[in-house]
Amino acid sequence: MEKVCALCRVNTDLQKSHIIPELFYTMVYDLKPRRFRVISADPSVPERFEQKGIRERLLCKACEGRLARWEKYVKKTFVDGRGVTSMPIQDGFRLQGIKYKTFKLFLMSLLWRMSVSSLEFFNLVDLEAEVEEQLRVALLKEDPLAPDEFPCVFVIVKVGGKLMRDWIHQPSLFTGSHGERICCLVINGIMYVFTIGKQPASSVASQAAINEKNEMIMLDSNAWDYPFLREDLISQFGAILERKKAKGG
Repeated sequence: MEKVCALCRVNTDLQKSHIIPELFYTMVYDLKPRRFRVISADPSVPERFEQKGIRERLLCKACEGRLARWEKYVKKTFVDGRGVTSMPIQDGFRLQGIKYKTFKLFLMSLLWRMSVSSLEFFNLVDLEAEVEEQLRVALLKEDPLAPDEFPCVFVIVKVGGKLMRDWIHQPSLFTGSHGERICCLVINGIMYVFTIGKQPASSVASQAAINEKNEMIMLDSNAWDYPFLREDLISQFGAILERKKAKGG
């Protein structure tokens, strides 16, 4: 059945599109059998397994290919580290060698996909229609916008001093200390902190985000330092214990 592609708005057959790219699920899957575990913070909801990262009919084949090019580059550089140098700094690392345009377009596409998705996992990310449209048009034009527009800061959020590469956390929207809207998403133990819209060039978000010099800052932190992550982790650990007790474990 033909439907309208969310990106190019063409009426055509839609693909099963990933919102969070499949490349990030490779660190989440068990090997045998190949699947990953979904854990709810509600003790009454049993744990379940999924065979593939969550998808929905969202994009046409051409638009899928457009996003796939950016994802392939992200896999080679940001995930595999090829051609990227890392320099320790206070509270984190400075990464160099990641192409601004390609990486920024990937990040913008991720934010846009989360907002336009109808899947329950992304229901807390609901950007204004004009913001979604701004991102959609920029993605179609392959315009990464300026570094201070929709900047994304990366934060390693360790649990007990350990990087949890199998951790993907439901994204949420928050209001920052200066009234700015912020979207946070954890993928493979790294928190993506998007600030919505244009920010002052002097802001922390703009200073740490990927820039036209092809460099960015990744902060090193603890998940317990963020109240919403701490509360969710406590709820999840408590739910796991409750389910074990219910099974007599």
